[in-house]
Formats: sequence, C-alpha cells, structure tokens
Amino acid sequence: MPKSLQKVHKHIAKKRGVVDALHENSRDAKRLRRAGARDDRVARITAVMARGRQTYVDRMTYFQEAIPEGTVSFSDDDLTDLVVRFINRSVPEIEQLQSERRKGRPPTKREEALLQRTEAENKEFKTGFWMPDLSQESVVKGLKAPKGLGAAGPDLEIVTSSVLPSPFPFFHPSTHPKNFHNSPSFSHQSLNMFSVRALARSVPRTLSRSLAISSRSALLRPVPAPKNVFLQTSLKQALQPSCAAFSTCKAVKQAEGDIELVAKLEDELKHEKASGLEDLDSSVQNIQYVLQNNSWEVKDVPGEQEVVLTKKFGGEEIRLTFTVADLQNLSEQEDFEGALADDLDFQGHQPVNQGRTGGNIAQHPEDRVSPADREFEDVDRDLEPSFPARVNVTIEKPGNGSLLIQTIAQDGLFQIEEVSYFSKPDLAHALTAEKDWARQSLYAGPPFENLDEDLQSFLERYLEERGINAELANMIPDYIQVKEQKEYVRWLESVKNFISA
Repeated sequence: MPKSLQKVHKHIAKKRGVVDALHENSRDAKRLRRAGARDDRVARITAVMARGRQTYVDRMTYFQEAIPEGTVSFSDDDLTDLVVRFINRSVPEIEQLQSERRKGRPPTKREEALLQRTEAENKEFKTGFWMPDLSQESVVKGLKAPKGLGAAGPDLEIVTSSVLPSPFPFFHPSTHPKNFHNSPSFSHQSLNMFSVRALARSVPRTLSRSLAISSRSALLRPVPAPKNVFLQTSLKQALQPSCAAFSTCKAVKQAEGDIELVAKLEDELKHEKASGLEDLDSSVQNIQYVLQNNSWEVKDVPGEQEVVLTKKFGGEEIRLTFTVADLQNLSEQEDFEGALADDLDFQGHQPVNQGRTGGNIAQHPEDRVSPADREFEDVDRDLEPSFPARVNVTIEKPGNGSLLIQTIAQDGLFQIEEVSYFSKPDLAHALTAEKDWARQSLYAGPPFENLDEDLQSFLERYLEERGINAELANMIPDYIQVKEQKEYVRWLESVKNFISA
C-alpha cells in the first residue's frame, strides 16, 4: 500500500471519493494519520541530515574560493596555513561579540556556537582534518574550473592534513567530494536518490512469500506419542512379530502420517530451493556490493539467528548485531487489522445509482476506478517500504568503556532510539543473563527524541562517520531476508531427515 500522505490521500480519493467525510476511527482515517506522521518523521530526519551535510559543503566551498590565481598545487606548509586560516575564520566575529558584551554578562548564543565550532575544528585538526588534497595539481585544477567540484571528477581526492599522524580518514561518508555537485540543491538530490534506492531495494517478499511464512506454523501437526509399556523379557519375545531370518521387512511399520508429512516437507523443500533465492537476487547483489566495498567483518553462524558485523575505526572497536527474528516475528496486529478492514469494506458496500433505468446496484468503490488507474494502484501497492530491523551498535574504546546505541534500520535510515554509556564494556554486550540483569539496574540515558535537535544531529553524524550510513541501513534488511530464507531451507531439511530416519 502507498505510504506517503499524498499517495494515501490520492488512493482513498479514488476509492471513496470524498476524503473529508471519513469517520475518525475508520481504517482510511487511521491510514491518513499514519501517513502524515511518517511524512513528518521523514522530513525531520531529512532536515537533520541536510544540516550535517551542509558543514562539509561550506568547507569545500571555502577551500575552493581560497585558491589563489596561478596556484598549481600547495605544499605541506601552505596546506597547514590554509587550514589554520579556515579554523580562525570566526575569530574577528568572536572578538567583536566579546567587545560588545558588557562586563558580567553571559556570552550570547551566537558567540557560544562560534566558540564550540572553533574548538571542535581544533580537535579535528589534531586527529585528522577533512579537506581536498590540494597538493595534487589535478585536484586544484578541477576546483578552479568553472564547474567547480563537478569538474574534478574521479581525480578529486581527500586527505587528512594534521599536526599529528592521523590514524584514520576523518570525513563524512555520505558527502564524499566524489559525489559533490556544485549546486545548492545537492543535498536534496542526494537524499532523493537515497530514497528511491531504498524503496527499490527494500521491497519485501510478495504475497506468496507472506503466505509461505504464515503457513509454516501449520505445516506440522502434533502426533501423540505412544505410551511406554514396561514388559518382561519373556513377554517382549512373545509379542515380537515373527520374521524370517532372511527377510528384509521392518519389524515396526512406519505410520502413514509420517509418510505424508515427509512428502509434504520434500515438496516444500523443492519449491524453496527452486525459487527461494531467485526472488532475493537484488538483495544478494546489494549485500555483496556493500561487504566488498567496506571493511565490515561478518559473523554469521549457520543455525543461529543473530548476525554480528565488526570493524575497527582508529582505536575503536565497533560491533553491530541484528537478528532474523525481526522478520519472523512481524506484528500480527497488521494482519488482524487488514482482515478486519476487509470485513468492514465488505459490510460497507452500499447501493449506488447506475443510471436512470439501472436502479440501485451494490457496487464496490474500487469498481468506480478506471482500469488504467488500477494499474497504477497495483504499482503503488507493490512499493512497500522495508520492515524495521533492530540494530544494536556498540562502540568500545580500550580503558574508556563503551557506548550502546540502539537503532532501527528502515527505508535507508538509522533511527536512533537510545544512547547509553557503560564503564564496563561487557555490560554493553550483555552476552549472559547476569550481565543483562546488571545492565537493567543502570541509568540508560534519556529517550533520543527528547534530546536537543543539534545534539541529535551530531550523534547521527557520529554514526555516519563510522560507516553506519544509509548504504548499510539498506543492506541489513536485505541480509535478514536472505539469511531467513537459508535458515528456513536448513530447518526443512533437518525436520525431514529426522522424521524419515
């Protein structure tokens, strides 16, 4: 079903006509409210991401305009001077604000913001400063071209100019200069491309797949186990069926239900092996692309539902965990609401006039939609967003504890729910019941949505700089679907082998 407010409104208008006359508790009214809330959430996340990108767009613009005429390339000393001038660009304004402030008065918000930005850039300069590699002639030539950053093309490279050796490249992954365009609308174009890509890659399994998942619980029927009877040895021998020594017949006859069950399992197994991964071909390609072009190490044990991704970022140990249970335990409330809504739609069919002589005929609202529009409705119905996948991110620094960031990956975005700090890293992982119980007694931090918007933006940028970005958020739901399919096939084989043994 369509999810955006505009598409939902259009879909309901085609089906029912007047949208303003809906009952507040009707299915369509709830759909409109959900779509409106989703649009608000997406707009807020988009604005936060745009603010994070704008910092690096402004930085690239500064370096582009700071190249003197006739300069072919920069030396190391020239690069250092250029970075120092960039960091100190706000010093005149700060001094003016301080001179205008009366004694004893607190600094203004503008002054505090400029001081915080200068301090953050100074810290970045000590660990690794993100900037274009102006020591290369091709990069300088590309930045000086009329088209600016776009003319640099693939030759535009990034370095980290630093006072001390930089242990890692310090840059914003989603705004790499190779993707820059010298246009103020770049961030919106980039977000639109991410949205289309997320929508195209995150289409869930079709109706047949949903039916297959829902029917698994009814695949096996409980068979009452025979009662144990304790007999004497002589009585056992007397009751044992007689078979010739050379006969190959079995002493115990296999139940007819077992034979039918094994046949059904074989049929299901054959069907899943023939078409299971074909439906997920795009997901498999996306997984391979992301893992081959990033430094994530995957721990995926066959038979286990948890998947672990690990990597190193400077002196940090980053660990991501997610599980296929997010796909298996999809909320049954949506199915119940869908079935209830179908009943309400069936009961709500009212007679409508079909001409002067036709009389009143009971007609479905969707029958009033032209066949051409129905085709587009089917397309909108197929473009479902991805399911929410819970991802726990732990970032550990030796001797400094660890952060536990609980997120949900959906539609190409990581939605942070909670950020917690633990002085003992084993509490963040909580691999045992005792550790999990001890963690519950500690303060976990406020809800993420209650934090200041700027603080939320910086925390989201903190994750993106460590490779936890839109590309990874698109890959994780795909990985869950592929692993769930493999585990289901393995489960069918194990059950079939057990029953037929």
